[in-house]
Amino acid sequence: MEYIKPTQVDSPAVGNLYDARRLKRAAWKSVQMLRRQLRRTPLGNGMLRLTLMRAEANHRETLRMERGALDAIEARAQELGMTTQRSTKKARHNEAQVAAWQKVRDELSTE
Repeated sequence: MEYIKPTQVDSPAVGNLYDARRLKRAAWKSVQMLRRQLRRTPLGNGMLRLTLMRAEANHRETLRMERGALDAIEARAQELGMTTQRSTKKARHNEAQVAAWQKVRDELSTE
């Protein structure tokens, strides 16, 4: 299958992907800021820890939103005969080896 970037697929989920990525960046900045604050405060600051837990939960939710949008985009790309999943160099090498062996096998079976 031919690779296509997720943002180039004609799907309404691309807007959701942009929103999820924007929210994910904001949520991660919030988590980082709260972690820095927590490191500088004495132990026992329960309110700050609770806020950090809420921020981490929000970040996880934005990750789920992004994954859902990417899954919807991949489904649409599959309908178009493409994929948004990149194959690794090793996987491409293995596919090439399998194709070469199948070609040799086919040539031997026809003789």
